[in-house]
Amino acid sequence: AVPTDKTSSYRVVRFGLKWLRYSMSYKRFPNVRELLQQDLKSKMLSDIESEDFRERPCNCPSGNCFAGGNCRKSMVVYRLGCRTCGKFYIGNTQQKLKKRFQQHCTNVRSLLERNVPSNTFVRHMADHLKEEEVQYSPQIIRDRTEVEILWQGKAISCMKTFGVLRCQLCMEEKLAILRAHWEQPELLLNSIIEVEESCKHRTRFHRLLRCAD
Repeated sequence: AVPTDKTSSYRVVRFGLKWLRYSMSYKRFPNVRELLQQDLKSKMLSDIESEDFRERPCNCPSGNCFAGGNCRKSMVVYRLGCRTCGKFYIGNTQQKLKKRFQQHCTNVRSLLERNVPSNTFVRHMADHLKEEEVQYSPQIIRDRTEVEILWQGKAISCMKTFGVLRCQLCMEEKLAILRAHWEQPELLLNSIIEVEESCKHRTRFHRLLRCAD
């Protein structure tokens, strides 16, 4: 494939860039009809939220919430910090944060008992328990983990982008990982390869609810 313009052809020959390949893409600006439809859709959905994914109050016993009262938030990018050594892990979930954290705890147990492979946060916590010879329990993982929500999206708008390259939830997580990799690479548990992974989210049916004024 030889570049069509003279400047690019000259550079390929002059500098020996035989590996260089050009690709052309076309993208037009939205027309008036699309702008009006987008504006109308945003106004119609301004006071609409997902009943299945809406934020609910914390239901942890005795008010002792591991996430500071944010355990039932969904569509979030979260940060799990290890209180033992200060390292942290960044992840995302479309489900409730409490359910996702319970999955992390279950994965730690599966790794310790059956050597089931998992993510870097699970391996990190399992290594601490092995080194200190501490018996596993979900409460130990909660006590040793500091949970913080870095970003929360709207369920309706996020779900529209699930399964594609521009998934909003995945993009926010990747930006957080890249930012942490630049600022605190020695503390980040995530691998930089994670920013190249494809979206694993799946759309699901959810009921709509009109917000009260």
